[in-house]
Amino acid sequence: MQNRGFELSVNAVPIRTKDFSWNILLNWSKNNNKVLSLYGGQPSYTIASYQNSSNWCRNGEIEWYTEGYGLQYVNGQRLIDANGYPVKSTNTKSDIGDINPDWLGASPTASGIKIFLSASSSMSGKAGTYIPRHGLCFLVGRNS
Repeated sequence: MQNRGFELSVNAVPIRTKDFSWNILLNWSKNNNKVLSLYGGQPSYTIASYQNSSNWCRNGEIEWYTEGYGLQYVNGQRLIDANGYPVKSTNTKSDIGDINPDWLGASPTASGIKIFLSASSSMSGKAGTYIPRHGLCFLVGRNS
């Protein structure tokens, strides 16, 4: 396994008085994982399988991807069946998902009044992840 990436953190104290303080941290990271080789020289390994899709890792590729049936499109629009669900393609299985995000971010914050009361919260997010569901690929953060 090869992991390469970059992480940036910025910590600030926007307010600090004798009786009150507020700390904030901003964190952003990007990581690229690649499978260099699998045990016994296997070309691929099934991690999990469910209905119409399987999660795999393959030599020389990203850490984890999903193979299954994609969706049918007509004139650039997703085809929907009579029940309101996307129609899966009739072709052979192909790569339909990648759970590895393009980037991750977080922003924890904390404040305190003297030594008696403190509060903290955190927000986090990621972008650029394809999330397959039951062999159908629903996009999050990317255009199809």
